[in-house]
Amino acid sequence: MTRVTSIQSQVVHGHLGDSAAIYPLRAKGAEVVAVPTALLSNHPHYPTMRVRVLEAELVAELL
Repeated sequence: MTRVTSIQSQVVHGHLGDSAAIYPLRAKGAEVVAVPTALLSNHPHYPTMRVRVLEAELVAELL
């Protein structure tokens, strides 16, 4: 089995970043390790959005 490390943002509502990438990779048979760099409440095209960029040290520890 192929293992893929996906390092990108993740949204709570919608499909963007890891939230969009994980499903098709798994559907192709890959084992996906998702490492978020930022957490967003929703896609940026909505009128309001909350975002938190994760600290570099935390992302490094997750990896």
